Amino acid sequence: MQPLVSIIIPTYNRAHLIGETLDSILAQTYTHWECIVVDDGSTDDTETLLQTYIDKDSRFQYHKRPGVMPKGGNSCRNFGFEVSKGMYIIFLDSDDLLIPNALQNRITHIGNENIDMLISLSGVFKLKIGDTDKQWNTIDENISATHSLIRFLKADMPWQTTGVTWSRDFFIKSGGAWHPTLKAWQDWELHCRALIYQPNLKAIVEVDNYYRYFTDDGIANAYKSKDYLKAMASAIITISHLLTRDKKYYQNMKVHLEVLIFSMLIKRPVSLKYFTLPYRFMTKIPFKSAGLSRLKFIKIYIIEILSRSTKIRKYVLGNYYKKQQRFLTLQTTHLK
Repeated sequence: MQPLVSIIIPTYNRAHLIGETLDSILAQTYTHWECIVVDDGSTDDTETLLQTYIDKDSRFQYHKRPGVMPKGGNSCRNFGFEVSKGMYIIFLDSDDLLIPNALQNRITHIGNENIDMLISLSGVFKLKIGDTDKQWNTIDENISATHSLIRFLKADMPWQTTGVTWSRDFFIKSGGAWHPTLKAWQDWELHCRALIYQPNLKAIVEVDNYYRYFTDDGIANAYKSKDYLKAMASAIITISHLLTRDKKYYQNMKVHLEVLIFSMLIKRPVSLKYFTLPYRFMTKIPFKSAGLSRLKFIKIYIIEILSRSTKIRKYVLGNYYKKQQRFLTLQTTHLK
């Protein structure tokens, strides 16, 4: 018997976009799926639109996020998982697309193997497929959990949400839920948390889904907001605590975690003129268990603040500042 695939979609005021996403599911050559849409409180015509899809195909479901759960896409995903029945799980955003043979190709690649996470390449588009030459990232056919986790710690983001087909059993083993309150970096936190459990991975090195890439000023400004930086820091600190539980395994990750923390929790907020944020973050970082230096954190913090002055940067810090910037640079091919 063909395994059931549960496709879980959180949505909020996407009536103008979600139809295209649902059409990409209707077009699947693999037919044993259920699509669970969970609404986060839309005020547009989302419910009316979803009813038209339910009327034409009973494999679609429409739910509203229960009021007892925190508002946000993560709660919607968690509720969708709770009501799902599939052996395999795909989390699909309400503006992204699957190509027609995506599910068939994924189930074929899984076959009879004990795969915890099947990873697929993701393409990128703005308005229609083919309108940009960007790609989400590259993945290696000989994929491993350790190397993938190192890439995430380098903020290289090897795959995005829709690029993963989860074994239901493994998703439960790795926590069984998205972080309910994170507003940013929630997919990074989820995938890092899962990789710490050393899942059996397999990769499909061909594009079978497309991520809608927005470039408007509103989204760009959101990435620079204080709330975004706080959520990012919360995700990184959460994973820092989890990583240090296995001291032997952590040794391979330590240098990458250190650079990530210093780059994202010091350099980035200071560059955006949130000068006190690194100090707040510092009080939550597990320096002792992670074997990281609080003194080094403070030193980098002070230098980043001083370097805001062009004269100090050029005439006082000089090559030392340049060396620090090389150390703090995260190498990535994400969205290149």
